[in-house]
Amino acid sequence: MRKLFAIGVVGLVLLEIANVYFIMPMPGSQRMRSVDAAYVIHGWRWPLRAIFGAVMLSGLVATWRTPGRRRIVAER
Repeated sequence: MRKLFAIGVVGLVLLEIANVYFIMPMPGSQRMRSVDAAYVIHGWRWPLRAIFGAVMLSGLVATWRTPGRRRIVAER
């Protein structure tokens, strides 16, 4: 279940990086036509954040419910 938590974290990080990269004038971002992608990401940012947050919580809850010493192994 640790994989679900990691997928949620990576998804949130990539979403926020893409959100900033497509809008801000950074090297390479202004050479591509990224306005449409930036608009879609901006419009879907809260549903995507909720999805990745739910994935993180599902991984966290499953790890938390692991009994005894196996919880320590599952968290690492």
